[in-house]
Amino acid sequence: MTEAIEYQIAKLSPKKGDMIVIKVDALLTRDQLHRIAEQYIPYFEEVGCKVVVLGREVELQVVEAVQGET
Repeated sequence: MTEAIEYQIAKLSPKKGDMIVIKVDALLTRDQLHRIAEQYIPYFEEVGCKVVVLGREVELQVVEAVQGET
């Protein structure tokens, strides 16, 4: 028997070019990842967003470059 995943949904107003990060506080099975992909990713891609799904063991950060420096 697979364990149910707890989740919260916030009201989102994604815009074209936004990056959506779906963070799940669990280790995901392939089946769970597939269900997330089927349910959520098409909506965000339809409005022009890119989507990343992160499990419990993954953290994502973005460090912006300072303008004028390489």
